[in-house]
Amino acid sequence: LERFFASWTGASITIAGEEYRLTSTPPADGVQVAMFDAFIARDRRKATVKRLLVADQSQRAHALQEAKHWAILSPPGLAKHPNIVAFYGQQFDGQFCYLAMEHVNGIDLHGFITSRSGGSAPSTAEVATIMGDVIGGLAHLHNQVPKLVHCDLTPRKVVQGSDGRWKLTHFSTLAESGSARSRCQELVARQDA
Repeated sequence: LERFFASWTGASITIAGEEYRLTSTPPADGVQVAMFDAFIARDRRKATVKRLLVADQSQRAHALQEAKHWAILSPPGLAKHPNIVAFYGQQFDGQFCYLAMEHVNGIDLHGFITSRSGGSAPSTAEVATIMGDVIGGLAHLHNQVPKLVHCDLTPRKVVQGSDGRWKLTHFSTLAESGSARSRCQELVARQDA
């Protein structure tokens, strides 16, 4: 399947019973995480497909954990929270796990802040909107049972949807409340190494 993707951008993959057609070129072999622009074949709605390398049990467990948390936050087939990037499903295929999710046309918060003309700060109204949306997404995480904690929330993990709302994404660093402190410390230590 990987050779097929590498040779043809229009490849398709079935994830959770839904066919996705890829519209972007895959990265070189060996990349652990890759994002693809795609569309859902049934209704041509834009989507994003995230490919995770799962070459060993640790990577497979990590991918399963990310998919589990995303499915809790945005259950496929149910109403979506407006401040969480919607999750459509997962599929394992050989050494890869594929996650299908909402396509977000907007910019991430880092890009929004750094692209402002003349380095001007966002207005008070813009800051209030952004913070309200981020807090709404975090409240959704924290209202789950067990409570979920985002261990690595950065401006690059907050994206603006086509509806103008700000949404949380990148749920590979979530931890459940009982293990959140040790999980977050482990993730920070890994990044500092």
